[in-house]
Amino acid sequence: MEFLKDKSIKKEVKIITVIILILDIILYIGMFLYGKYGISVILGIILGSIYAIFNFIMIAINMELLINSSKNKAKTMAILGYLIRYILAGVVIYMVGYVKWIDTFSFIITLFFPKIAIFCQAAFSKKISKL
Repeated sequence: MEFLKDKSIKKEVKIITVIILILDIILYIGMFLYGKYGISVILGIILGSIYAIFNFIMIAINMELLINSSKNKAKTMAILGYLIRYILAGVVIYMVGYVKWIDTFSFIITLFFPKIAIFCQAAFSKKISKL
């Protein structure tokens, strides 16, 4: 069973992923300039970005499933998808906070990168369309 069948959704996921990778580099440079660097920061950024991308893909998959569902089933699936993603995020954040070899701050910051990436994509696409 193939997920993300819609080509436009696949394209959006790829664009968001590339922007997240750029934000990862910017975050590491910022952390380095702040004086906080090392393998724990790199692991926090990498693992946080992997989880953020995974979460973003789960949202896209959930949206594809909702589109093809009845109204009542779609409501239930939307609520369950939301709850599962947030419970999983809480568990993952708790585990990262418990483990000392992953920088918790860099991990949590990367969880906001999909939202920042969507904002950046929207801002730059408007500028490009004006040209």
